[in-house]
Amino acid sequence: MTRLTRILTLHRSLINDEPPKDAKEWADHFAVNVRTVLRDLAFLRDEMKAPLRYDPSVGGYRYEDTKFPLMAEVKQPKWTRLLTLIHRICAEPGQTANQLAEATGRVDRTIFRDIAELEKAGFPIYNDNGYRFATDAFLPAINLTPSEMFSLFVAVRLLESQDEEMLGAEARRAMEKLLRGVRENRRPDLGALRDAVQVAEVYEDTGASLLGEMQSALSQGRQVIIDYQGMKDEKPEPRQLDPLGLFCFRQVWYLHAHDHNRNGLRNFRLSRIRRTQMTDIPVKMEAKMEIGQASYHKWDVEGDEKKTVEIKVSDSLARWLSENPAHPSQELQGNLVTYQVSNPKAMTRWVTSLYGLEVLKPQELRDELAAVSRELIELYGDGE
Repeated sequence: MTRLTRILTLHRSLINDEPPKDAKEWADHFAVNVRTVLRDLAFLRDEMKAPLRYDPSVGGYRYEDTKFPLMAEVKQPKWTRLLTLIHRICAEPGQTANQLAEATGRVDRTIFRDIAELEKAGFPIYNDNGYRFATDAFLPAINLTPSEMFSLFVAVRLLESQDEEMLGAEARRAMEKLLRGVRENRRPDLGALRDAVQVAEVYEDTGASLLGEMQSALSQGRQVIIDYQGMKDEKPEPRQLDPLGLFCFRQVWYLHAHDHNRNGLRNFRLSRIRRTQMTDIPVKMEAKMEIGQASYHKWDVEGDEKKTVEIKVSDSLARWLSENPAHPSQELQGNLVTYQVSNPKAMTRWVTSLYGLEVLKPQELRDELAAVSRELIELYGDGE
């Protein structure tokens, strides 16, 4: 959240005479430290000349007069101009930059910059015979249940764990806009929720930073050219793709697309894409991504033909696999687990990392395990 958004939110709450909060409560609400909130409050009091004071009887900050003039008699601070623009566009939609400039005593160029600042802060302003807010910019009262609001917050926390600067920030702004339409007495304490709901940090590149570009290509139905560096590639290689869908597998994002260079459907890990270029070429592939295609595993790297892998497992391992499926194709029946994969040999490391199993088929995987076992005996044997 930008400083401008925080100050606008503080001002809106105080001028609407909402229940007072102290600096700690505001800091929790904005997910910043107390010193940052104190600086914002000082700006309202000293620069905007707002009648702000701390009221110990209610344990929070409030305006002594919620009808004080927004425009200072002296030189207008930037933040005052922005607040005035918001109120004027709401009250008289359709005013031009020149009319707004005359009303605020500035020049057109300053208004253009101020409008850009408001758009950056999340205000949906558009120009249609003058500046206006989108009709749904300020929502009517919304009756969200506590469970619905909590679900939104959990979704935001999950996105923050993957990409706090882009996805997380956009999700927070969207939630704040939505919650502005929830009645004050039903609005959750975001600071308290933030402390109560934690999501572990992701320790690998999930590719979430490219989701915006990929979604744009999907929504516009345009081909993209990427430089992609696979696991076995020494350097990135150009690929021309028809994007078909996005999916997330174990917190890592993938693009399902038709690869014109390889003439087939492929899954591309977004974190391995080094460069993207949107083209004006419409997507030629009409196929839609099926749920079975929304998966990725190193066992599927090579080839399109699927082979059946059968493994006999112990009772304890069967229970563990039922809670932690190793692959989207996993089927568990009693002590027998089966997988449908393209490259059974790639399962060798996973199989050798577990205890209490026996590979029944295919023979190529059994042979690979036997070779690994001989190497281990040779390396760690007693020399007899």
